[in-house]
Amino acid sequence: MSDASRRNLRNPIRDRYDYFVSRLSYRLGSRDLADEALHDAFVRLDRAELAVEIKQPSSYVLRMAMNIAANRRRRETRMLSMEEVEAILDIPDDAVDPAAAAEQHFNRKAVAAAMARLPERRRTMLVAMWLDEVPSAELATRHGVSVRTVQHEVRLALEQLREEMAAPKVIPLRESDRRMS
Repeated sequence: MSDASRRNLRNPIRDRYDYFVSRLSYRLGSRDLADEALHDAFVRLDRAELAVEIKQPSSYVLRMAMNIAANRRRRETRMLSMEEVEAILDIPDDAVDPAAAAEQHFNRKAVAAAMARLPERRRTMLVAMWLDEVPSAELATRHGVSVRTVQHEVRLALEQLREEMAAPKVIPLRESDRRMS
């Protein structure tokens, strides 16, 4: 592009800057965005290589600034804001850490061992009532006892499990300690 063509495009910006800013502000909804787009257009016109003469420089500059602003908005919508980045980084890790997994495994084994130590009838009633959700009346009929007896047996089973699970756990570290217990 010749120097005359560059001047022909840059002079309207210099001479009618307020007009361009007000038109762009109206269309873009932001004076700051209009200022930045117009400035970028002015700078780019210095580097532009045009093969043809522009017949309406004011319209060309306005369109160029609008395109620059549209490109900037598209680019900014692809980027996350700081709040969005912080929200993503604050997501708790749902993966179970090895210590928690080991503790869960140990607790499952402890519950299974405590359940095995319950008398057969209590264990059967507890499992049927809590896991299979069998009503007390049906359990009473199955076992040939009253509903009150079923409730009493389940309460005793739960108390025994609570006591055993609340007792301190001793984990033998050596093989010789395991044989002694």
